Amino acid sequence: MKNILFIIFYCLSFLSIPYADAGNQQKNPEQKKKRYSSMEAESLLTNPNINWKMSKTKHFYYFYEKKAHWVTFYRKAEISYEKIKKDLLIKKDPKGKCFVYLVPSFEHWSKFLGQVGIGTNATGFYRGKEIFMCSDDKLQRKESEKTFCHEVCHLIFMKFWGKRICPLWINEGMAEYESSFLHKFTPKYRLPQNIIQTDRWFSIKKLTNVRAYPSDNMTNYLFYRQSEWLVKYLIERHPRPMFRKFMSELQKKPYDFETAFLKTYGKQYKSIEAFDKKYRVFAKRLIK
Repeated sequence: MKNILFIIFYCLSFLSIPYADAGNQQKNPEQKKKRYSSMEAESLLTNPNINWKMSKTKHFYYFYEKKAHWVTFYRKAEISYEKIKKDLLIKKDPKGKCFVYLVPSFEHWSKFLGQVGIGTNATGFYRGKEIFMCSDDKLQRKESEKTFCHEVCHLIFMKFWGKRICPLWINEGMAEYESSFLHKFTPKYRLPQNIIQTDRWFSIKKLTNVRAYPSDNMTNYLFYRQSEWLVKYLIERHPRPMFRKFMSELQKKPYDFETAFLKTYGKQYKSIEAFDKKYRVFAKRLIK
């Protein structure tokens, strides 16, 4: 009787997957990999010690060894895709799917990181239209999901942004802002209340011209937070179409924030300095 119930529930589980194409799984995606793989992906897919399977959803291809790893992530990715698309007021999807590679063990992951020159502490990263994630069962699920949420938001936003140069602040700001909704957590920003008056604080002009991650841990953390808060302020405190227009203007000259901003929000703010003052008040309320 237990076996019969298990079979029934197993079959019904496929019906609850809104985007999954369960019939499109392949144990050997070797024939397709040359069509869409990067060099990094190819080094994984040709690993004879991993029994790769492949599934696709509405916007993604997934490569994995254990189905449970794929199930952990795919719903969040589709939810995130639709939310970012909505926030950016994009009606038509860009062509092509994104790719997610779920590496099944720390052993394979460590070897792969060495091959692509990524730090050994990373549990996930994105490049182009691809996400690479360690999905070892020993990883804490919450931390693994948090990493995935951040990286998938990067991936989706950059797909919408296109091949143009993307300023660091909006790339990281969007990933942090959108992943907080996807991961369903309320962030607590533990920073000194007087941080806004210190030299560490980024003015709007300084923040939007950062081109390399700060080497100091606290300054780097503050850069991430301020980037997130700036995105949050622009999206939530102004009519949504304005952010889409602002993004279009910024794509023309990625590091000319002032021109893009004043073309979009100029009727509400006389200058960047006037906007910066209101943004600081907003940011101060978020610091706990």
